Amino acid sequence: MPVAESIQPLLMAAYRIPSVTGYNRLEPSQRTKNFDRSLKAEIRDSLWMLTRQWQFGEFEGDDSGSPVTAQIYGQHTKVDRITLGGKTFPYDETTPMETMVERMPLRRSLFLSVQLGRYLYKCIAASGGLGDTQKNKLVTQYPLLYSENNAVPLLNIHSNDAEGIQLLNAVTGKLPDGWTLLEAVNNQIGTSTEFAQWLAGAGFTTAEQD
Repeated sequence: MPVAESIQPLLMAAYRIPSVTGYNRLEPSQRTKNFDRSLKAEIRDSLWMLTRQWQFGEFEGDDSGSPVTAQIYGQHTKVDRITLGGKTFPYDETTPMETMVERMPLRRSLFLSVQLGRYLYKCIAASGGLGDTQKNKLVTQYPLLYSENNAVPLLNIHSNDAEGIQLLNAVTGKLPDGWTLLEAVNNQIGTSTEFAQWLAGAGFTTAEQD
C-alpha cells in the first residue's frame, strides 16, 4: 500500500516521545568547621542507656559491654507533709503513703456486720470459747437490726438484694452485730469502755471478759 508506506515515517515522527536524561548531585553543606563535639557522641542520660542494656540482657552476653565509670548527681528530699482533701498535715513516715491516699472509709453494711461478728466468735473460740447462754447475751445485746425496706438507710436491705436477704435469714439470732459491738468497744467511758462495762454487768466472769 503506497499511501500507508508514505505516511508511516510522518506518524512515527509525530508520536515519538522525547526523553531527557539529567543527573542531580547532592553535596553536604556543613554549618561549622569543628566536628569535635559531634564525633564525641555524647550521651545525656548514661544511666538510662545502662538500664536499657540490663533490661534487654546485654550484660549477660559474652560480647556485651560493662560499665567502666559512672557519675551520678542527685538530690534527696524527704516528704514532711501531705495534702489530702484540701487539708495539709504532717506526713508520718511509718505509714506508707498508698495507705493514706488510697484507703477508703469503712461503711456499715450487713456483710461487714456479719464478718465482724464471725471474727469475734473466731477469737472467742481460740481463747477457750463461751457457752450458749453467754453467746445469746451477746446476740440479744447487739442484734442485727437490718431488714427489708428499713427507714434507716444504713440498715436497709433492698427487696431485690437476694444475697443480702438470704444472708440475713441465715444469721439472724445466731450472730451479734459486729459493727455495733465494735462501736461499743471503741466508746471510751472513763478508764473503761462501754463494752467492758456491759460485760461486767451482764454476769460475764473475769476469765470470759479477758
